[in-house]
Amino acid sequence: MITVIKKIKEHNLYAKTESDIIAEPDFLMIITSVGQMAYTTNNNVLVVPIDCFKD
Repeated sequence: MITVIKKIKEHNLYAKTESDIIAEPDFLMIITSVGQMAYTTNNNVLVVPIDCFKD
């Protein structure tokens, strides 16, 4: 499991009020500076080159 999600779950265990609870992300994305194509890793992380955001 990814460290960010572990940290969120740990935080939520000790949250004192409902407003202290952090929602888990819907997806995780890494934006890279180089590459020709986006892909998804085995643990469902999206890897997307910045060029994919151009028109």
